[in-house]
Amino acid sequence: MKKNLSLLLINTTIIVFAQCKIIGPSKIMVNEKVKFNIENENGQCQDCHQWSLSPNIGLIESDARKNFVDITPTKQGRAELTLSVMTTSGVEKCKKPINVIVAKANTEVRNQEIIGDTTCDIPNLNYTEVKYTAGKLILVPEQNAPDFSYTWTTTFKNGTNAESKDKNPQFVYAEDNPIEKIQLVLSSRKCTKLSIRTYQEDFWK
Repeated sequence: MKKNLSLLLINTTIIVFAQCKIIGPSKIMVNEKVKFNIENENGQCQDCHQWSLSPNIGLIESDARKNFVDITPTKQGRAELTLSVMTTSGVEKCKKPINVIVAKANTEVRNQEIIGDTTCDIPNLNYTEVKYTAGKLILVPEQNAPDFSYTWTTTFKNGTNAESKDKNPQFVYAEDNPIEKIQLVLSSRKCTKLSIRTYQEDFWK
């Protein structure tokens, strides 16, 4: 009797485990915000979920108790996203492997013009591309001097341009019309520098 009961419990556990499935991409970019959710939601309550990421290569930016989670990886590597759900049949667990890669972008810095002083006070032209939702991009420069001025120009696949003078500009792109080039003109009271980055289409997928 005990043996039959044990087999029944094992079979039940296998069935419950099979019902849990995480929906979301298997390959994502560093600094790309991505949403994952559970297929066939059957949790007992809205807060009956628990998401975890191992190893810790990113940030969970939403409530980890809900039936979805927003993750922004901060470094390259392989990780495993785990979900536990409390259901009327017990605890369901499921896992999803994730490969975090660095986007392929060619960077060119040129045309550094010194104005009025031989010492340029612009330390670098580094910035990060943050894809915070599908088709939307925000650019975050490392420089934070209040007297710096920024002019951003994006060139799309169809040849059109978009421009912004915000320090942290936002641009919208489409899968069939991705951004091919980003130009940054950064100016201080002493000098002006130009940065041009070109991108492969895989960067935006």
